[in-house]
Amino acid sequence: MSEGVSLYICPRCKKTFEHSEFLVLREVRCPHCGFRVVAKARSGRIKTLKAI
Repeated sequence: MSEGVSLYICPRCKKTFEHSEFLVLREVRCPHCGFRVVAKARSGRIKTLKAI
């Protein structure tokens, strides 16, 4: 996975996909199940903050 790629996740089927798969459908839907609600997937990085 490269850093500049936006990943999205479908809340119904739980599959992840890239923004380029939206361009094929020309609408905001899950390319796997057709559900119209998608969420942006969070990165796996964990931020640590120094306490003051």
